[in-house]
Amino acid sequence: MKRLLIITAIAILFMACKQKEEVFCTITGNVNPDANCDIVYLQQLSEEGYINLDSAKVENNTFTFKITQPDTVIRFISYTTGDEHIQNVCFIEQGQIFVNIEPELSMTIKGGSFNENLSSFYETYYAMSQSMQTLERELYAPNINTDIRQDITIQLNTIANERQQYVIDYILSNVDASPVPVYLIHKMRWIIAPEILPEVLSNISNGYNYYGMVELKKYVENYEASKAGMPFIDIVMSSPEMIQMHMSELFGDNKVIVLDFWASWCGPCRREMPNMVQLYEKYHSQGLQIIGISLDNDHDAWIKGIRNLKMTWPQLSALNGWKCEAVEAYAITQIPTIIVLDQDRIIAARNILGQELEDTIIKLLNN
Repeated sequence: MKRLLIITAIAILFMACKQKEEVFCTITGNVNPDANCDIVYLQQLSEEGYINLDSAKVENNTFTFKITQPDTVIRFISYTTGDEHIQNVCFIEQGQIFVNIEPELSMTIKGGSFNENLSSFYETYYAMSQSMQTLERELYAPNINTDIRQDITIQLNTIANERQQYVIDYILSNVDASPVPVYLIHKMRWIIAPEILPEVLSNISNGYNYYGMVELKKYVENYEASKAGMPFIDIVMSSPEMIQMHMSELFGDNKVIVLDFWASWCGPCRREMPNMVQLYEKYHSQGLQIIGISLDNDHDAWIKGIRNLKMTWPQLSALNGWKCEAVEAYAITQIPTIIVLDQDRIIAARNILGQELEDTIIKLLNN
């Protein structure tokens, strides 16, 4: 009897170990020798950023990850070549996933219904984006006729609205069946109007333990705290002379404050800057103050951008790119972004440019 119990215990232990080692998902990668890739990482988004869960050495131009945890989760595949870091999302589900790494910073992920669904989504999304890029090049071509410019602007806005609606419709129509919408609503929060984000979020019942959802909820909270009607948020940053100061130290007694989030590397910012220069020259003497908030990383590039773009108004920066307290506090997801403060330092408007911005400035100056 005692022997029988021992044999039974061993059998149970063997079965437990076998079950523990059972592979839920296998990720197989092929690497082009010219891609200069030696190690590939499996990553997870967390409060600390992207953390490495596992690594695989590239041998004979291949690598493999074997995942035993039987959960559908959102992970990332990444590698470094030279000074470049490449990363793609990978939806882990039962079965086989295939990764192909090519030169020129190219990585494709196939296999599993969720990865295929994302690829299908991006085909339509990128087609719309390419149409917008073509129109933007035409819009900012030199010596363009005013009527043609207006026509292109209408076309551009139409496609932008269609693209936004496509993203929203895709998320809402797939939200109960896939982790893809969970990833997309975080990744593309900049394209979804923040006013409707809470409604979209309310339709997501399964967040797949994705930390991006925590970040997204924080973003919504920050947007609510920095929308029109809310008091401005004072942030400490550095001047071009690297002197730490609060935004408010630059306000003076001006009636209207425009916070202009920009960067020297941002093409749309550079194209919009001549309009900002005209506004400053036209209304500064009447009580308008512009404060540039740069998302640059490099001090020299920042200073060169200020000089070349003829920006004569005060400037501040954390010199840390998007990882900036002001970016988080004001829920900035794209640049250029404009935030307008009235005489009481209440946020009067945000995300406005062109004639709408000038009309808002005039109205506030005349109050």
